[in-house]
Formats: sequence, C-alpha cells, structure tokens
Amino acid sequence: MNTGQNFRRCRFLCSAFFVLLLSCCIVTVQHAAAKTDDQTPRTSQEVNSALDTLLAAVTDKTIPLTAENLEPLLELVVGKNATPDSLPQPSKNEAGSGIFLRDTINVPLTTFLEYCYDPAISPAALFPASVRLGHWKPGSDIFAAAPLWKQAENLNDMHILRGTEYEEITPDHFSGCYYGYDLHRLLILMPWNGKRVFISVSRQAGPSGVGLKGAIVGDDSDWEYVYTGVEGGTARAIGWMDTYMYDSASVTFFFDDETASRTRYAMFKWLKAGWAGLNVVKKSHIQSGTERFLKGFKAVIESPRLPPAGEIATYAEKLKMQPEEEQIASLARYSARLEEISAEDSILKRDDFQQVLRNGGYGASLTAEQRAGVLVKQYIKHQIGKSPLAGLEQHTQPEG
Repeated sequence: MNTGQNFRRCRFLCSAFFVLLLSCCIVTVQHAAAKTDDQTPRTSQEVNSALDTLLAAVTDKTIPLTAENLEPLLELVVGKNATPDSLPQPSKNEAGSGIFLRDTINVPLTTFLEYCYDPAISPAALFPASVRLGHWKPGSDIFAAAPLWKQAENLNDMHILRGTEYEEITPDHFSGCYYGYDLHRLLILMPWNGKRVFISVSRQAGPSGVGLKGAIVGDDSDWEYVYTGVEGGTARAIGWMDTYMYDSASVTFFFDDETASRTRYAMFKWLKAGWAGLNVVKKSHIQSGTERFLKGFKAVIESPRLPPAGEIATYAEKLKMQPEEEQIASLARYSARLEEISAEDSILKRDDFQQVLRNGGYGASLTAEQRAGVLVKQYIKHQIGKSPLAGLEQHTQPEG
C-alpha cells in the first residue's frame, strides 16, 4: 500500500472515529436535554396541526388558509393571553428540532413591511449579521402584488403571496462555514381580532450547497466577514468535512403592538445541518443564531438615522447598474484594509483566505452581486452612524 493510500485510509478511520465519538456525545447531550425539556411546556396538538398546515401550504396552493383553521396558533401567538413568558416548545418535525421565541421591534408594522418586503432592497442591508446576500427569484408573487405596507394600511381581507428566495448566510461562529440555498416562502397578511397580522412561512427547497470557508473579521457586532468560496470550515476538527444545511423551516409572526407604534415578533424555527447525513444541530444553536439575526436587524430597522426605504432601494439599484471595474474600485480601500488586518488574524493568515486577500484582491474575487452586498452594507453602516471597517472613511458611492 503506497503512502497516499495509507494517508487516505488513516484519514477515513479518523473521520469515522470522530463521527462516532461525536454521535455518542450528541446522544448524551440530548438525553440530558430531554430531562430538562420535560419541564418545558409543549405546543398543543391543535397548534402543531396549524403549524403543519402552514408549512405544507408553502408550496401547495390547494390547502385552504383561513383564520378559522389557524385559530389555535393565532390564539397562542397573538391572543390576549400571549405574554413574553409563554414560550412553549414546538414538536420536532422533518426539518429538525425547533424553538419558539418572542420579541418586540420598535417600529410600526407598516414601516417593517416597507423596508423588509421591497424586492429592490437587498437583505444584506437589513440583516447584516446573518445574511450575506439574497434575492427573490423571477415568478415570485411579490413582484406583481401591490406593496405589502400599502395593503396593510386599510386591511380588511387576507392577502396571500408565494415565491422563492435565494439566500446566502454569514459565516457560522463555530465552524466558519457559510451556505447558500433556496427558500420557498408563503406570506400572509390578515386582520385578526382588531390587529393586523403578517405571517412569513419558509421552507428550504432542498439541501444547501456544501459549506464554504468564511471568517468573522474582528467582533461579530461589526458585521464584517470574508468569504473564500473554498469548501470546508475553519474549525480544525471539521475543516475538511463536507457540511450541509439539510433542511430548515420557520413560521414567523409580526403583528401590531397595543400602541401600534411597535411590532410584536414571534418565531417558530427548525433546522437540520451537519455532515455525512448526521444532524448535529441543537436547540441552543438555533436560539443563538436567531438572536444574532435579531440583534443585527433591530440595530438597523430601529435606528433613527435609517434612510427612507426608497433611498436604500435607489442606492441598491445604482449598484446593480455599476460597471464591474467601478465596483472593484469602490472596494479598493476596503480590500486593502482587509489584507492589512489579515496579517494579525490567525484565521485570515491561512492560505485559503490569503488567496482572495493578497495584493488587495478581495473585491475582484467576488461576483457583482457579492460586491453589491458588501457596498450596501457599508452604506447602511455609515448611514446609521456605525463605524466602517477599522481605518476606513466612508466608501466611495456610485455616482448619479
């Protein structure tokens, strides 16, 4: 047996042993967690049935959607007895283990809809800690429908939209992996018991692309990341593994607060991810990821300095029209600064990252959509008074 065969055999045996060891640890943790979960109230059969109805209706237009068949779920989430402490845990489903959480967003529902459901506004601008880029795919209802925030102004009937989004997330804290995938989405805007209720239901269309190596630059609250396009992760134990997001689903509610100047938020979320068909996601991972998403989103949407939605959309459209050489030039100082930072960062020093950072070449390593995602995030940071990447002034904006 030659040296290469010996190496591959050793690597395979080490991999198998590591997966077996990790599986044992997961079983132990899940067994311990099960004891704790016995103390946690579970969603009722009626609520689970309503959740199943929504998840199935994402792609099945024949399933009837009415306030009546969603009543148990609406009572739990929106009803007068719903409190910050009422957090029953959803049942596990084919999309994995799930969580339920609540929060409040300090803007009116119409403001939330105007920013978050304008297909011209990049998700990178609004969800800077969790989304690298995203867009609605052609044929989605949102392109032809009246703006949701206008529909919410005089809401008397249920409005239903469906579509598909492509989404790419920021690197994970532990593994350094980032993933791209399609999400089927169902949007419902409806009146219920004197409140306006918006429900966003998502279901991953299939397994994500393989996990790619990325890194958080500095503190995660700075919203700066480097993406290599290279398969694998940065955590040494799994750096060579092919990881995937196998499945995910969410049912998220946004509805009027009693004051109507704030929006109440409640989310059910399920996730299944790992390698070799093994799901290694725990509820604590989903919880921390959702909190990361919310923290970044609220910092943007609640900022008193946030530009009008129309201005952000106009800026994003200008970026799409900007020639490649101008986009790269706009990122020249940003790319040079990343290269400087990499000299002192243990992960960014690695060869996979140096391949895209060396000679200030980061901007040129990206696609037009990826460059636009970086530029719009820098624009938003500047507008809301958040410091750009250390050592940089405001980046160059497209003219016109």
